[in-house]
Amino acid sequence: MKTDILSLKSLYQFLTINDYPVYSEGIITKKNHRGLTLTKFWQENILYDFRDRRCGRQIWRSGQGRNRYISDICNRSERLGSYGEYAEELCDAADEKTVLRQVQQFMSALIQRNYNYEIFCQKLPAYLRLLAEWDESFSEEAYRYFADALTKEQKFARQGNDGRTFYCGWFLTLLMLHALSGNGEGEGALGRLRADASLSVEALGDALMKGNAEKKKEVIWLTGKNSELCSTPLSQQHFFGREEELFELREMLIRGGKYLISGIGGIGKTELMRQLLQCCEEEGLSDRICVIQYEGSLMTSFVKAFPQIHGTKAEDNFSEVLECIRNHEKERVLIVIDNMNGHEEETLAALETLSATIFITSRYQELKGFTTYPVRFIDRNAGKLIFRDNCAKALTAEDKHALSEILKDDIWRHTLTLRLLGRAAAARGWTISELKEQLEKGSLPTSASEQDIYGSLQQMYHKMYTDSAFRKLNGLLKVLAVLPYQSYTTEFAETFLAGFLDESMTVEERLEELYIIGRLEKHENGYSMHPFMAECVRSGGVRERDIAPFVEAVAGVWRDAQKGFRVKNVLDMLLEWGKVRGKLDEKLLKTIQLLPALIPCLTGKCSRMLSELVLTAYGIRYNSIGSSAVETKQLELIGRKLGGLDEEGRLVLCILQCMYGCNHAKELERECAVLLESPAVGRREKAMLAGQQGLMYYESGDQKKMERTLAVLEEYTEIEYVRETVCILRACAARQQEWLESYEEWLLRGYEACREEGHEKGHVMREILAALANLYYSGRQFDKAERYLQEFEEYFREQPGLNIRIMLLVYRGGLAMYREDEGFGTEQLKEACRLARNLCPGADNSFYIASLGEFAMACNKAGRREEAAESYQQAIVLLEKKPGQEFDRYRMINNMSVMYLDWEKPEEALSWLESVRTFACDLGGLGFAENSYNLSRAWQQLGDLEKELQYLREAAPLLEQFYGGGHPKVKDAKKRLAGEKTTGSRGQ
Repeated sequence: MKTDILSLKSLYQFLTINDYPVYSEGIITKKNHRGLTLTKFWQENILYDFRDRRCGRQIWRSGQGRNRYISDICNRSERLGSYGEYAEELCDAADEKTVLRQVQQFMSALIQRNYNYEIFCQKLPAYLRLLAEWDESFSEEAYRYFADALTKEQKFARQGNDGRTFYCGWFLTLLMLHALSGNGEGEGALGRLRADASLSVEALGDALMKGNAEKKKEVIWLTGKNSELCSTPLSQQHFFGREEELFELREMLIRGGKYLISGIGGIGKTELMRQLLQCCEEEGLSDRICVIQYEGSLMTSFVKAFPQIHGTKAEDNFSEVLECIRNHEKERVLIVIDNMNGHEEETLAALETLSATIFITSRYQELKGFTTYPVRFIDRNAGKLIFRDNCAKALTAEDKHALSEILKDDIWRHTLTLRLLGRAAAARGWTISELKEQLEKGSLPTSASEQDIYGSLQQMYHKMYTDSAFRKLNGLLKVLAVLPYQSYTTEFAETFLAGFLDESMTVEERLEELYIIGRLEKHENGYSMHPFMAECVRSGGVRERDIAPFVEAVAGVWRDAQKGFRVKNVLDMLLEWGKVRGKLDEKLLKTIQLLPALIPCLTGKCSRMLSELVLTAYGIRYNSIGSSAVETKQLELIGRKLGGLDEEGRLVLCILQCMYGCNHAKELERECAVLLESPAVGRREKAMLAGQQGLMYYESGDQKKMERTLAVLEEYTEIEYVRETVCILRACAARQQEWLESYEEWLLRGYEACREEGHEKGHVMREILAALANLYYSGRQFDKAERYLQEFEEYFREQPGLNIRIMLLVYRGGLAMYREDEGFGTEQLKEACRLARNLCPGADNSFYIASLGEFAMACNKAGRREEAAESYQQAIVLLEKKPGQEFDRYRMINNMSVMYLDWEKPEEALSWLESVRTFACDLGGLGFAENSYNLSRAWQQLGDLEKELQYLREAAPLLEQFYGGGHPKVKDAKKRLAGEKTTGSRGQ
């Protein structure tokens, strides 16, 4: 096949095309090679050294119209007659330094395009085998050369990201040089190149690692730098009093672990983390960095920090995030989570399983699994420097003495407060003695516990913000206090905050003024209010009318963008998110999603306008971040504060609450019943509400309520989407009852309904195809499974979720084993195990346990018994830790015993089979028959005819009852029992 020769074109396809040369994703996904073409890739990445001699210049010239030589060289066309000469040029240029630079060029290109190392390693052996089979010019010597290099993969994998990327870059470089050398004309030059020991993968790898050790290593950020943690830290000239803490944090980072950086708001925790991140980058203390700005919940915060991950299930999205991090488990990964203010033991437990070093800043004094590092008040000398740095004027001897008196009390050695006092003194023109008088007027307590100090500071800041001097800015300060903690640009402020100000100053001038007097923080990209100050402002209560100009501005911009927005449009957004999403402005999307964070901070009910905007925000969040237990609870609480909604608004709220799974809210059930009876609600809307309610009941396992809702839904079958929803709910109900024939029937009816209504690409069809593929695969009806699996895969070419990727790997691996393609099958299943292990380590990971079982069966079939035994035993250990999994454990042990019998190790099989004999007897039926049949095989191999026949007599009738007379096990049992009768008659 012409396309399967070693050419620049096939190398490019190897990198970018799914399923070439084996079933897999692209090494560089479609999303990550947008804007790239075959010729552009090679023109950008082949070094000038390999293009600047006579043949090279002719082939690669540009700027003179279309150059057919580039097309010829990419396709390895026979029209190009200068391959031999060009190969000599390449060989002459290919010294150690030049080849290493070419490798580094490919390394950079792969990293920029976010390549997948595991898929590279999965594809590479198959690609080389393909070349050896189809490319007559790819010599046996060349194949042996590259095959030998394949064996060095583990060495480079252990060297972290640099080693792994070098390994890929070396193969691309040497394969590229071979591809450029024609159809055999350059074999002589290539032979000399392969014989050069300095260009071997090991020699060049050692040279690269040695060079890297001599220079600072670049740190790669896995998340964006849009967190407040990523603001520029204070320079050394302005960072006082925390040198010892920073030194200790640096030691903790080098040592690794999970740490809680604990202290009251404004004490300096975030700034310490900024300093630590700077040290990390300057000194190369980590290989990868993740920064997470806490907002609402840990799960949501992590997903928002990885914007490339999205979906409607937050738990699945979070699993994908963890897998992204675990992909770098052999490297030094640092995770910093700032300002966490919620107890989330389950999510924290998942973080504990990561090999990364984690720092969490919080006011909490302890977190399970984390070592607490307290941040205390600074000492007096440091306090003086912070004050003087922010006061920005020389102090007299009298001023210095007065400042020392102030700093005797702990409360004034609070870092944020000192900065504020210094700026206040400068802005008001006070001497330090005058400042001291002002403080003494406040009658604040000056000692006591940290809790007393915290409360005192809150009182002081609240009083300061309600001072008459700030009354005209009250609304602006309040809206910044209720918005999430992040930098807000001047552009954002001019669009959404201008309504709080008069025309005497521009928005930017007003924000700058508030920064100068210490009320706001300033960053490279905007302004923010410190969380502690925001809390103090909110302590006096914030009503919607206080922030009305902001709400009106958001509503106005949203209406303009949507050409007359109504809350009913949210239904279209939920039904057709893929179509609607492309029409929405990215900045506006981000702005409207700020609104849910406002609601818990406001006192009283919300207006209709704000309520409808919040519902819109939740519709967007469901499709981008997904639902989770925390999000569901927040929606329930917010739902009670939404006011002024008409029936359309109430309908959207109910549908959203059903989608988020608020099934324990009794008022939701009552409200749904009212709306379903209301004549003012249209049939389409009622159908959507009933459908989502039915799905909610199914997810919660409430069979009776689901059946009742289904009866309502079936009244609307003429409405679009209803027939398919009814079918999938009926199928779900049949599955819960274990009626497999009915389950299959309803899935197939749903499949046909989707096709008839033109919803082949809809989310319901996706669920049906997944269910059909799983049904037929589990039943070993591989031909049918293959059909639906092919359709199902079309939905996930771009960016499949982690669960889907694991499922596809398992199915593809199992189908390959069925087709006797053992090499590919075991590769797919091994990759499924790796991904599933990263999904959620431990006994809770049912994906991992199932993948281990499938991989073990495949290894047994391929004769790889040691790997099979290891995988079975890993799965059994995990199942023993998981309550209620006795049947799955029994089944795994039964399969493992078959493996030992195939291996002719009857003693091991016997030991495991007898360990579950009691369970098999209690189980009865087919489970009992399988155990008895395998025991008979074990005793047969041990030569004990009496026990063999004892168990065989127990198994035979039940096997025939369940499998029928034509099954191989039934035939074997009958044959062996017939042999017993023959032996017995001869003995008589």
